Amino acid sequence: IGLDHYIRLFGNDDFLAGLLHVFQWAFFSIVIQIPLAFFIAFTCSVYKSRLVKRLRSIYYLGNVIPITIISMLGMFIVMPNSGAIVTFAQQLGWKWLERIDFTGNADLAFWTLFTLATWAYIGFQIVYLMATIDQIPSELYEAAMIDGASKWQYARHIVLPHISFALRILALLCTIGSIKLFELPWLVTVGGPGNATTTLAIVLYKEGFMNWQYGKGAAVGVVIFVLSLVFTILQFSTQRRSAA
Repeated sequence: IGLDHYIRLFGNDDFLAGLLHVFQWAFFSIVIQIPLAFFIAFTCSVYKSRLVKRLRSIYYLGNVIPITIISMLGMFIVMPNSGAIVTFAQQLGWKWLERIDFTGNADLAFWTLFTLATWAYIGFQIVYLMATIDQIPSELYEAAMIDGASKWQYARHIVLPHISFALRILALLCTIGSIKLFELPWLVTVGGPGNATTTLAIVLYKEGFMNWQYGKGAAVGVVIFVLSLVFTILQFSTQRRSAA
């Protein structure tokens, strides 16, 4: 009976959609969020000024605010008919912008959530990378500047090799976070429209706590655990091979 639950999962459209979205979230988090976090972290570390110091707290603000509050703010901004974007569009007379349904359109809902998630989680990535960059000996930066290297040459040839371990850790955290993602898509779109933004955690919640299908819910939970374990093992095995 237990094995039958896993077989049925792969015939469940919501589960397959949630599994696909896990890999989409992980991929775009790694190729968009981490490079953006590195750009901001490197800029703040190299260009030290009062403005940059103040911006640090702004970057990390999304990580401090509870995800429920961020979800409510997101709904307030993109709400059709009465949201902040619609009101702004009405003031400017942009009819095309008024007609866009950011959470009701299956093609836009994912990117709306991803944008909110980026603001919510990128603060930690920035602070983590800044702390790692600041550990690089300042003599290397001074030597690079004396040799005529630009700041971005310094970033490519010195900073990136030194923080490769931190980047791999962030990639692992992004992947595991994508696997267990629940609060943001549930609070903003409830996994919709249809199953356009559903995740494995949402499928687990619906099956186990709304449909009272405890077996299916437990099976989804096991899949989440196995995926997290597999990616963690792959990450650390790759790390050991590179260190050897």
